[in-house]
Amino acid sequence: MKITYNFLKEFVFFEESPFEIAEILNSLGIGVKEVKSVGEKLENKLKVVKIEKISPLENKELYLCEINDGEKNLQVVCGAKNVREGMKTIYAPPGTEIKGEIIGIREFGKIKSYGMLVSLDEIGIGEEREGIVEIEDDFKVGEDPFPKLSLPDYVLELEITPNRPDLLGIIGIAREIATYKRISFRLPKANPKINLEIPEFEIEVKDYDLCPRYTGRIIK
Repeated sequence: MKITYNFLKEFVFFEESPFEIAEILNSLGIGVKEVKSVGEKLENKLKVVKIEKISPLENKELYLCEINDGEKNLQVVCGAKNVREGMKTIYAPPGTEIKGEIIGIREFGKIKSYGMLVSLDEIGIGEEREGIVEIEDDFKVGEDPFPKLSLPDYVLELEITPNRPDLLGIIGIAREIATYKRISFRLPKANPKINLEIPEFEIEVKDYDLCPRYTGRIIK
């Protein structure tokens, strides 16, 4: 199971580093297979951009994208299938290092591509490689996306044994750390919407002696 360091801190207070937390978990019998840094080299390097216009390139499964980075318009060639006009995404300008490769200015015939639009896999926060990142409207064009994405961060890969199913979630891990430190932990706030209207569905009780009363609730 994988959890992130910053997400864990939302449920229990601690000042220990990711590696110190790994030592605590190991001492509690929760094996930590790996502690991996995510996005550390990309801090203050990326920008939120808006795709203003796209044009398909002839004889290629590529698109010429005109993007706005909050200061100026640039052109980037992109092959992602989910690219479209009006979407906000994350842009790596020339000089950015992505997975050990320095992004530069590429030429496609007479067209120059300045930097690249990135996928979740390329910035280390997911495994999706087919499309570029699509971000919400509350991200402002030109800003660094990392603070709102809680990055940079660390991923802890845990080895949960079959006899501890209570640890198969972030709350279980937070509870263990809270117990170790003798402090309280925070449960997430839930605001379920309860519909008191009874939907149309049938329940058949085949033996009232064995089941004199049956109740149920539909959860969507």
